[in-house]
Amino acid sequence: MSLATLRTKWDNFIANKFAHLQSRQETYFATHGKYFQGVATNTAPADPNEVAPDLTKKPTDQPHSWSDAGITLPASVPVSLSIDTYNGPQGKGWLLRASAIIGSDHYVVCVHGAGNENRAFDWRKVKTL
Repeated sequence: MSLATLRTKWDNFIANKFAHLQSRQETYFATHGKYFQGVATNTAPADPNEVAPDLTKKPTDQPHSWSDAGITLPASVPVSLSIDTYNGPQGKGWLLRASAIIGSDHYVVCVHGAGNENRAFDWRKVKTL
C-alpha cells in the first residue's frame, strides 16, 4: 500500500475512536482531577498488519490501565496508541499519539485532545529502522 493510502486508513481509525477517547478522558478528569495517561497499547504495527492492543498496560506511576479508564478498542488495530498528559502554564491537557511502520520507516502523529497548549503535529517520519 502507498503511504497516502495507509495514512488515510490510520487517520480514519483515529477519527472513529477519538470521540470515545475524549468522552472517557472527560469522565476520568472529573473523577481524578487529571487526564488518563496511557502507555503504548502495542508495538507499532508494520504495514499492512494490524495487531491486538493490550488494554491492561499502565504507567508505573499510576494505578489505572486503558481498561480501568473505560477505554475500548477493536480486537486488532492498525496503529499503536498512547496518551501523553501535561500540566503546563496554561493548564492540564492530553494528546493522542499514534505510530506505525511502513517498510523500514517509523511514522508518528500527535492529535490534540484537550487543554490550551496545542502540541499536535501531522504524520511524520521519526526514524528509519
